[in-house]
Amino acid sequence: MDIHLRRKFLSERFFERYGSRVHDGPFKGMILPDMSSWGADGDKLPKALGQYERELHELIVESQAEDYDVVVNVGCAEGFYAVGLAMLHKNAKVYAFDINAQAQKLCQTAAIENGVESRLEVAGMCDTVILQTVLSSGKKCLLVCDVEGYELQLIDPSQVPALNRTTILIECHDFLNREITSTLKNRLSHGHLLRQIVEGERNPNLHEFQARLGSIDRWLTVCEFRPERMDWLWGIPKLNIYP
Repeated sequence: MDIHLRRKFLSERFFERYGSRVHDGPFKGMILPDMSSWGADGDKLPKALGQYERELHELIVESQAEDYDVVVNVGCAEGFYAVGLAMLHKNAKVYAFDINAQAQKLCQTAAIENGVESRLEVAGMCDTVILQTVLSSGKKCLLVCDVEGYELQLIDPSQVPALNRTTILIECHDFLNREITSTLKNRLSHGHLLRQIVEGERNPNLHEFQARLGSIDRWLTVCEFRPERMDWLWGIPKLNIYP
């Protein structure tokens, strides 16, 4: 059995029956784009089921209590986080970056479909100069970064001083470079209270769609096809705690 073809079949069945909205999690109700810009299917089914990157849900929900005026998502893909965070943080200007032209188009379309296009700006490459500029435009900022290893070059407070007053969530791709997490911890620990988040379990039994599937199919509905266990760094600026 080709697991990617099987997942494609399961995804098609789900979306034919339930539509393209997210059914659970912090972005519940968000309309997902029809296409993907990365991977086999962009993990659209786990996203729709509300299981995608479940270990981050608590942080995302808690972030609603913060009055962010600028949210930056580098590596936005189809806009799952950029659009979702724009929906949660209704007073924030959101900047979404991705080097993939298809991702930029899909993110913009998703912003329009979810009614946040007036507050969401989509662009291509984000380097340290651009990141410093957009973070400097806000009084209270949130950065979400998923850039396939480029985080080692981008997340550097010596090059981007505005990071020191920015709440950050970074997906660490140590399978590409074993020094990423340790290096970022060292760079950021001076200005942030850091928490390392470890990839956790998924529940393949939460939605009625999964109830009549076999065991393998149920796990396929929530699989994110990662090459190894993934970790994230969550950092709160010490300036926000000890002004």
